[in-house]
Amino acid sequence: MLNNQFTNTRLVLSKPVEDWNIAFEGNEIKGQAVLTGAADTNKKLLDANLDYLVLNNPDKNEKDKHEYSISSWPNLNIRINQLTYKNHELGKTVLLTNNEGNSININELSFNKPDLSINAKGTWQQNEGVDRSEVVATLNAESINTMLNTFGYETTNIEDGKTNIKLNATWMDNPMNFSITKVNGDLDMDIGKGQFLDINPKAGRLFGLLSLQTLPRRLSLDFTDIFSKGFSFDSIKGSFNLQQGHAYTNDLELNSTSANIIVSGRTGLVTEDYDQIATVTPKISDSLPVTSALFGPIGAGVGAVIFIAGELFESIPKKIDTILSTQYSIKGSWNNPDIEKIEKEKKSG
Repeated sequence: MLNNQFTNTRLVLSKPVEDWNIAFEGNEIKGQAVLTGAADTNKKLLDANLDYLVLNNPDKNEKDKHEYSISSWPNLNIRINQLTYKNHELGKTVLLTNNEGNSININELSFNKPDLSINAKGTWQQNEGVDRSEVVATLNAESINTMLNTFGYETTNIEDGKTNIKLNATWMDNPMNFSITKVNGDLDMDIGKGQFLDINPKAGRLFGLLSLQTLPRRLSLDFTDIFSKGFSFDSIKGSFNLQQGHAYTNDLELNSTSANIIVSGRTGLVTEDYDQIATVTPKISDSLPVTSALFGPIGAGVGAVIFIAGELFESIPKKIDTILSTQYSIKGSWNNPDIEKIEKEKKSG
């Protein structure tokens, strides 16, 4: 089933009247199912209630893709207490579909576990042998940690960060042959207040952004007083355009009490590389006296005179942060990107 093998499984089938009753019990599957209307494709329904289902088939390459005929699929009403997919615990799962001949409507696909839920709807169309799949999904997690752990990433040093993600994606194939290299669509991300000390660089696969581990370390060389050990943030927000294995953004923003970081550029989700520019703006004016920020201890008196001069100079402190902003080029692999400071051009005269 779906390219998975079920070993040491006891299967019991019975047909008391017209419907098939099916019982499964094994290492990878346990539960009951009823197949009704088997003789009528339009009315065929598979109603299943499973205690658990484990789908740990190995990753397929393009040569391993499978062809399916929509007309042979029954309507589905499937509920699973515990679904495991590629060693990822997805919790309680519901799948409800209806077959319309040349298309299947995914009326509900949901995964729920403590502190995390995923809800999706979509369609699978098949015209003249050409498949097209579309899905609209939302993910809500109480923390980044919960979300990343669900998908198998090590995140022991991440705290908080309530996460909301919205995805609208299409690909020219059937849902079972999903591949990130085929996907086009949009993703919006909104992460609340949190803190990270360290992170697996491959978490970029989920975020489609920058190495949250490497960049703060590099920034600390320039802003030692601002970036202390342990990097806290108030929010991370951004939108991404997904194009066949790449994620593009021009508005990814990390907002913290010490600085703002805005990222634009490309993340290779398959090639696992970056080509981005990060603009870092420290919030000096919010935390330092105006005179010190402008002139330092020696020029404190001069700074006071200028400040007293009137409204003309009131905008100066507000511009300090922008003046001190720095841009970085982020290029290379997720594991070891090259981060270079972009030198500002000096104006002549």
